Amino acid sequence: MFLIEKISNKIGNKIALNLDLDKDNEEIIAYGAFNLLQAIFCIFWVVILGIILKVLVQALIISFSWALLRKYSGGAHASTPNRCAGIGAVETSALALIVNKVFPLFSIEIIGFILVLCMASSYYIINKLAPVDSEAKPIVKLETRKRLKRNSIRVLNLFAIIIIILGIIYYRSSSKFFLSTIEALLLGVMWQAFTLTDKGHQLLYKIEDVLNILQRRNKDER
Repeated sequence: MFLIEKISNKIGNKIALNLDLDKDNEEIIAYGAFNLLQAIFCIFWVVILGIILKVLVQALIISFSWALLRKYSGGAHASTPNRCAGIGAVETSALALIVNKVFPLFSIEIIGFILVLCMASSYYIINKLAPVDSEAKPIVKLETRKRLKRNSIRVLNLFAIIIIILGIIYYRSSSKFFLSTIEALLLGVMWQAFTLTDKGHQLLYKIEDVLNILQRRNKDER
């Protein structure tokens, strides 16, 4: 059992005892505590890497758009909460570096084309694949799947509205901050959409394989 899970179970048990709740309610509280602690843990690593790489703002924006869309659309999952947090932070920081270091090399016309392509691709993938569940948490009910897909599209629509507003502000002010915010939002959305695909799952499996090899070597050295 992982540390966050242990802490979550203790929180659920403590609250259930104090409020005289049954086992089902205790598990619900523990699950909520786990999700909250896991989110804090993930954000912690995003902040650390963002500060080190000097891409904190972009990393947080990417993390926000990615996480909000992921809540409804699902996607590939790492085998452990720790790996989920670590891999997510690395991927988020890599995308933030693209915003800060790669996009400025292109003209605004090329960037605009890339961003439109990202949004169009995201709509296509989300509409076709979302929600993507996991073996641990399968989505059985058809109505639940429909509701999650609708919510995924709504989140995309919300981001589209935000991006249009930011685009108007950028057009009037020429502030690079608003352009980088648009880029970060769209990369977060696009990457989340990518995690729904077979290629996204395969990439995660390859990363896990590398981590497993490194873990075995570390044990052998000890």
